[in-house]
Amino acid sequence: MKKLVVSVLFLILAIVCISGFIIPLQVNAKLPSIDTATSAMNQAFLSVLAVENAGGNVTELLGKLNSAGTLLAAADNSYNAGDTANADTFANRAFSIANQVSEEAIALSNLSMTQAVNNKLITIFISLGASIVFVVLMLLGWRRFKLVYNKNS
Repeated sequence: MKKLVVSVLFLILAIVCISGFIIPLQVNAKLPSIDTATSAMNQAFLSVLAVENAGGNVTELLGKLNSAGTLLAAADNSYNAGDTANADTFANRAFSIANQVSEEAIALSNLSMTQAVNNKLITIFISLGASIVFVVLMLLGWRRFKLVYNKNS
């Protein structure tokens, strides 16, 4: 009798422990479109971060990324409410915007890098030109000083 009670208690404890692992896995299951949109959002965020590190203006991209995040949150809320049709629609729109942001970020990153290279080249040429002018003026000044010094000697 004692073994039976212990066995039943062990069985109940095992069911509770196993259900604790299984139920959260089922609750966290999402629509594939929500997962895809989330991945696209993460990629878009990384692209925008790369543009910002390259020196690009990311204000417009962040606004679009924010609207995609709002749509993704609406998709998640709709899914949690049981409205999978709206959840799928919101997730697809968020995915579309996130992909657009990624593409624009890549283009802006290339533009920022090109502008940075151009700015460095302009700086190099201006510095080189200023150095040449300085050396020429110094030589002319030295020549003039030398002529005055030789004339006075």
